Amino acid sequence: MATSEEISFRFYSELSRSDRRLVDAWRALGNDYCTALLNSGVLGTTRRSHPANRERTDHEKVEEFLARQQAYNDAGRRRRQAAEHEASHGVTARELGLDVGRLTISNDGSGHCQFETTSRANTAVICVAPVVWGSSPWSTTFPLDGDRGCTEDLRRLAACTDTFGARTAWRHAVEILKAHRADVHALADELVKLGSVVP
Repeated sequence: MATSEEISFRFYSELSRSDRRLVDAWRALGNDYCTALLNSGVLGTTRRSHPANRERTDHEKVEEFLARQQAYNDAGRRRRQAAEHEASHGVTARELGLDVGRLTISNDGSGHCQFETTSRANTAVICVAPVVWGSSPWSTTFPLDGDRGCTEDLRRLAACTDTFGARTAWRHAVEILKAHRADVHALADELVKLGSVVP
């Protein structure tokens, strides 16, 4: 007695070249001969179709929607993370007595905070502020990319101070951000909404 796979292969071998191509396309997706013959429609039970041209099932449509929604949510989280990052720079600089210029963020998660030139010690505190903020319970977003968004800040920190100075800057940033976390959230809310603000 022949197995269903042997019978299916016999049907397959008797097909025309174009019909075999349709079945092969379904086989390339990991289907056995029996399933590929039925899905391709070459046996005359259904309309002939290539897997790329077939109608999507409701399940596939839902999966596609959820994937788009996840991408949107990730973009929103990146934007919020960037807003909190830049707001922590801005609030820290303001609390150090500096004039803060424009803060901007982009949908890709990048951003910029302008502040007046200051001492190396103040620059260290401003540079370490987003690292402190992102690792604190005050942050509303769990970092998607870890410290990747702080790479340039950490480079600037290393350029302006040593390990002892970095520890001092960290402690100072913690004090400022803890006392002004509501200000960081308020500024971040404006940044998310407008994309660019002058505090």
